[in-house]
Amino acid sequence: MRTVLITLLVTISLLSCKQEKSHPNRLAVAQQYYEMLNSNELSVLSSLISDSVTTREPKYDYQQTFARSGYVDWMKWDAVFRPNYEVLKMEEVDSTVVVEVSKSCTRIEFLHGEPIVTRQVLYFDQGRISIIETKDEIVFKDSVWVANRQKLLDFMQDSFPEFESFIFDQTEEGARRYLQAITWYEDVKGVNAHFK
Repeated sequence: MRTVLITLLVTISLLSCKQEKSHPNRLAVAQQYYEMLNSNELSVLSSLISDSVTTREPKYDYQQTFARSGYVDWMKWDAVFRPNYEVLKMEEVDSTVVVEVSKSCTRIEFLHGEPIVTRQVLYFDQGRISIIETKDEIVFKDSVWVANRQKLLDFMQDSFPEFESFIFDQTEEGARRYLQAITWYEDVKGVNAHFK
């Protein structure tokens, strides 16, 4: 009986180790994810995320769940703005990865004037990212963002009212229209005029 029990415990231990090794290292997956966002190699994204991905921002009581293909489409919107993600700190905590990341892009530069720094927690399911939660905004000037966004909306309403929905259209085409709106604003008002 004792031999059977020892054999059973050893077998369970070996199976547990084998299962854990079958999942990619969470830190490696997280690193690949941010590298992919910088390179815009969205074909890699599907291998890093689960069948559905939830984005959460508890501070704003915001949560949205995407099917894998929907999340890839949303990242295509983001890619149009030529984002630059810089991982400042990354560590595995229990079964999550906590990341401090700086993000800049054309849209953020226009609305915020400097990179946004956030602390994100990545949750995993079967070794793939399933939840991306923004825990803290380390550098984010809400009042600057809102004021510059409103200036852009007011300008577009006065000058190009047919573009009214550009800010809410989170498709690739919507991002191109958003970039066009920023370009028109800067052409008329002068580069960085919105920060004066």
